[in-house]
Amino acid sequence: MRIGGIGSGMDTEAMLEQLMEAERMPLDRLQQQKQVLEWQHEDYRQINSKMLSFRNSVSDMRFSNNMLRRSTTSSDESVVTASASSNAQDGNYNVNVKSLAQRSFAQSSELNLEEGKPLTELFGESLEENITIQTSGEKVTFSFKTSSEIEELKENGELEQGVLYVDKEGSLDEFLRTVNNSEAGVHMFYDSSEGRMFINSTETGADNTIDVSGSLFIDALGINEDNTETGKNASVNINGFNINPQGNDFEFGGINYSIKSIGTATASVGRDNDHLFDQVKGFVDEYNKVLLSLNGKLNEPLHRDYPPLTDEQKRHLSDREIEQWEELSRSGHLRNDSILSRSATNIRRVISTQVDGDFRTLSQIGIETRDYREGGVLHIDEQKLRDAIEENPRGVFELFAGNENSDGIASEMRTNLRRGMDQIGNRAGSSDNIDRQSFIGRSMRDIDDRIDRMEDRLARVEQRYWDQFTAMESALYEMYSQGDWLQQQLMSM
Repeated sequence: MRIGGIGSGMDTEAMLEQLMEAERMPLDRLQQQKQVLEWQHEDYRQINSKMLSFRNSVSDMRFSNNMLRRSTTSSDESVVTASASSNAQDGNYNVNVKSLAQRSFAQSSELNLEEGKPLTELFGESLEENITIQTSGEKVTFSFKTSSEIEELKENGELEQGVLYVDKEGSLDEFLRTVNNSEAGVHMFYDSSEGRMFINSTETGADNTIDVSGSLFIDALGINEDNTETGKNASVNINGFNINPQGNDFEFGGINYSIKSIGTATASVGRDNDHLFDQVKGFVDEYNKVLLSLNGKLNEPLHRDYPPLTDEQKRHLSDREIEQWEELSRSGHLRNDSILSRSATNIRRVISTQVDGDFRTLSQIGIETRDYREGGVLHIDEQKLRDAIEENPRGVFELFAGNENSDGIASEMRTNLRRGMDQIGNRAGSSDNIDRQSFIGRSMRDIDDRIDRMEDRLARVEQRYWDQFTAMESALYEMYSQGDWLQQQLMSM
């Protein structure tokens, strides 16, 4: 604890505070520089986020499945539903569902299993032999051992590869869970009300047979050909073509069908022009959002008379005053920034790109700039765009996606956005946290090092001042003491 002014009567603490305030001015400037860098990083990050969102959007515009969609309806969705790829032909498709695809299944003879008992009590010696299950996929083998036997095999490295081990002292539910979670391709369950075990293939179709082996299945459960039924393919006629798909969900002629029940229905396929219109409009909206953000930062006024506030300055201001000051202080730190300027120039240049196709420019489909003072913002003549889509949807798609002769606007935009994002990443990093290897990150690390050194120096300076004031106080105290002694001597004469 330091107490000054005892000998001199001066407010040495206030004097020291004034001296240190002057000494701290370089430190305040460093902290203000750091604050500006943090604001720049945040501004860059917001720009980068908008550019990333736009880049993801234009990436999807390069693929016909995302742009040239077909709208599909069914006259009876209880019979069939459908969705069409971009390669499907427009028209009506008469669908006659004669039968649905079915799973293979097997059932046991009548059983009287007491659930909760261990497998050994339920099935006895039949567990001494391995069992196998196979559908259309790989044959899966199950081996029944006690938990201690399984652990011993594991410790000795004697577990057989490709074999699933089941604790024969475990419960029926545990065994069924092991089977159902395996690659056997079946769902096995016990129905206590029926007193039977049931096995269904997980896939439909005639190829998905159920083949089992082992004493458990043959002897204990009594599964054989008489109580096993092979799966069946569906039987469907589409516009006169008879097909037999293995599943109830299948593709035919570029259309994905999902049959629900026996009956007839008509699936109608047409162009989804509204979707293409929405995609193009979304491109324009995202472009304008990025461009306005870039232009806003490039033209934002810089208020040099409003540097970032220090902690000491904030102590003397109200919250409202701090908010008003920082609104001005935070502005303009990316004004005329070279990276943002190049990015804005590059994406504006893409908009004027000519593509080798039925439509060469955006203006031909109703998209163009107007007043130069808007900085390149795009406007849509919606009727002209809809007319272009109605007349030639693939031409509109290729204007953005390109073709064998030319890159499209979306491809060019994606490349230029990536270039701008890389440049921003090099300067500020690409994440919310400041990348210490970026230019701003390195600059902030350098400032932090300088702040640490300066704080150490200020601590030494403050101690030196205290030592000097203490020495002065001691000298004054000694001088006053000598004066008092002389006065006493004179008075005693």
